[in-house]
Amino acid sequence: MKCLFKTESNKGDDDMKMVPYLKLHGNCEEVLKYYRDLLDGEITYIQRYGEAPEGMWDVKGNENKIMHASLLAGGVVLYFSDMLGSEGHAGEGSVALTLELEPEEDMEAIYNDLSKDGTVLVPIQDTFWNARHATVLDKFGFNWIINQEKA
Repeated sequence: MKCLFKTESNKGDDDMKMVPYLKLHGNCEEVLKYYRDLLDGEITYIQRYGEAPEGMWDVKGNENKIMHASLLAGGVVLYFSDMLGSEGHAGEGSVALTLELEPEEDMEAIYNDLSKDGTVLVPIQDTFWNARHATVLDKFGFNWIINQEKA
């Protein structure tokens, strides 16, 4: 499945890129592989806590957890990491990942995959902004907004 992300570029924006960083509680590898398959992406980098210089963190028992990983999908990069110890997070649903799909892309397949073990917040529906739209909280607690322009 091919997944296209739309981006808008303004003059002078070539030097700055915003990259969503998904921080997880021990299941980073599972999430990374799930999103790779969902978005037909490519894992371009993985570094584990056990590869960090000795003494940098207390990683005993977490050596195989992911310190940093990158996923490239549709021209967009997502970063991933397992959080160790008491490192906090903003809370479920506080940030949404938005997919802007082209008319020929298979919205139903992505929607079905996300909602299979997730929670549908807004089912696929036609909107007043000339798009099909859905919102799903996936099984990992991340909010996905899916928009598809009508042909």
